[in-house]
Amino acid sequence: MRIILLLAAIARCSAISAAGKLRAVLRAPGAVVCPGVHDALSTRVFAEAGAQVLFLSGFGVSACRGEPDAGIITRVEMEETARQCVRAAGDVPLIVDGDTGFGGASNLRRTVRGFAAAGASAVSIEDQAFPKRCTFAAGTGVRVVDRDAAVARVRAALRARDEAKDAGHDVLVIARTDCRAALGLDEAIARCAAFEALGADIVYAENLQGRD
Repeated sequence: MRIILLLAAIARCSAISAAGKLRAVLRAPGAVVCPGVHDALSTRVFAEAGAQVLFLSGFGVSACRGEPDAGIITRVEMEETARQCVRAAGDVPLIVDGDTGFGGASNLRRTVRGFAAAGASAVSIEDQAFPKRCTFAAGTGVRVVDRDAAVARVRAALRARDEAKDAGHDVLVIARTDCRAALGLDEAIARCAAFEALGADIVYAENLQGRD
């Protein structure tokens, strides 16, 4: 029994360490390159090449299965891939793409908790309408939920983050908006500000159109 408890404690420390390492990367000055990975092999390649943080891409995982990035792969497929990539990453923190959460609020919470238990350092949640599409392929045709619904989605993710922490799995929530191409920069900024005010650990706007 003591051995089992010890192993459980080690696993929890590993998950906490992943989020803690990501926090350390974010606090450091300057920009950090975050390579996208799609399986254990690509993860190992970038980890051994010296990457400080990695991103498990829903687009990449979908492509590996011969599918478009259109909400076709399941939470279970993504979670299993995340578990494999976490093992391959070693000490490098892995961010996992949570897409729109794979369903409603209850599904989204389960997604965040499951990815956290798999060892993800952070989970990104976006504001696209389901079925989602690759933002760059969709362009101005990308469909997003309204701002209130986007905020509600992030709120559910943050609740799941706290539930995961209570279970011993430290994880960060990345609140992402994909509205730039369809609704404009001002709306993207407004959504990011709303996500930050809600308590998201990281916010970002996808598909910005230039340095300005």
